[in-house]
Amino acid sequence: MNRIEYIDISKGIGIICVMIAHLSFPLDFLNILYFFELPLFIYLSGLLHKEISVTDSILKFKKILFSILFYAVFFTSISYFSIGWKIPLFSFVKLLTFSNESIVSIPFLITFWFIIALFVVKILSSFTKSSCLFFVLSISLFLLIYYVNIKVCNVVNLPFCIAQALLLSIYYAIGRFRIFIENYMFILSLILFTGISFWTLSTQDTSKLLVDYRNLDLFNPFIAAVLALSGILIIIRISMFFQQRFKISKYIAEIGRLSFFFMINHLFMYVVLLNLVQRFWSLSQLLIVEFVIILILTVVILFFVAKLLEIGLKSKHAIVKGLSKIILLK
Repeated sequence: MNRIEYIDISKGIGIICVMIAHLSFPLDFLNILYFFELPLFIYLSGLLHKEISVTDSILKFKKILFSILFYAVFFTSISYFSIGWKIPLFSFVKLLTFSNESIVSIPFLITFWFIIALFVVKILSSFTKSSCLFFVLSISLFLLIYYVNIKVCNVVNLPFCIAQALLLSIYYAIGRFRIFIENYMFILSLILFTGISFWTLSTQDTSKLLVDYRNLDLFNPFIAAVLALSGILIIIRISMFFQQRFKISKYIAEIGRLSFFFMINHLFMYVVLLNLVQRFWSLSQLLIVEFVIILILTVVILFFVAKLLEIGLKSKHAIVKGLSKIILLK
């Protein structure tokens, strides 16, 4: 399959934004990353939309199932042997519901909710051939899920992260229209994003402005959607500008191509590196420097591990090849 470079660069920038946000830098303005980081991946998937057959859906589900079970066992084993963290056996059984609650119960597995939600969005989109109809349905479901969760009952922990998928499907629907990013759209997006961001961050309590799609928590669904779309268009336009112009764009595109691997493993790497950095180099007075070092080390280590696993994909040994596929979610 031919890769579209600016989409891979967009994914690379997106996953770096996810990693920065999860590192919890002591800088409030970085909260704006939550506005668009995950919707970006949904939108980009919409740009590449194609109908999924039943056979392909089953194969994709099997890949996710094997991957989540592998990582559940791996992260649980590491947690047990390092800090004695015991996970009840029932948690693994419950994990088969693919609910937000069951995923969060396993150490470091939390980011899998998004991978499952994205899979569900793609399945739902395949049932609707008309982009316009899916767009109308997605807007309705976006508002419905938000208000049902607030006013009626908590739907955060539905099986297969279906509530999260319905909330995010609006960005997939917009991506399906494949709107070309003209210069005026970029300028308009930049004005909207910076203007609304600074207005919200300066006039309200920033602790109430975090957008958390996993917990269906949007401080205002309309403002959150505008900020997400504006941020998405800015990232895509920056990616288009980067391609072919800067050597670093090649590496960012590679990170984007491996974005799921980075998404799954970065929290685990943070904990490992944080313990190592704090053990050998006390930077308590320079938290930002410590965070930057951990971020850079995490990106570099995961990049080289992924490259080694890609070599494993070409192995003649079935076990090595199969294990590499499971770890990389290929």
